[in-house]
Amino acid sequence: MKDVNQLLGYPKLAQLMTHLHSLTRLNETLQAILPPPLRGQISCAKLEKGILTVIAPNGSISTQIRFSSEAIIAGLNESLSSRPVTTIRCIVRPKIDQVKISRVIKRRISPVAAEQITASASTINDDKLRSIWKKLGKGHLD
Repeated sequence: MKDVNQLLGYPKLAQLMTHLHSLTRLNETLQAILPPPLRGQISCAKLEKGILTVIAPNGSISTQIRFSSEAIIAGLNESLSSRPVTTIRCIVRPKIDQVKISRVIKRRISPVAAEQITASASTINDDKLRSIWKKLGKGHLD
């Protein structure tokens, strides 16, 4: 299997894809550790110098994460082999209605870009992300 770097020739894109895969794995681990009412409510944004930044859809969820942070950190550190988490930082970012956005943003891409995106989609392990890339390769995200 060719990696993104070989397909597109852009080392920065390969680095981005590697970072995306590590964030995806971290987010999957986080979702498994969260109490059931919070699962799927937050997502990982980054892990840097022991500080895990997560995105919450509202202040209520953010507050619940802060109150549960010690247990979440302990669970993450049990599951992670490297880069231990020392702090959780919550950013509140309301969810956006993707249907409204897709109606507003309809961009066409060049055939060459579409071919490259479609080819790189096959290297993505995450089913949801691969599906999005395939749609993008067709020139739309409807």
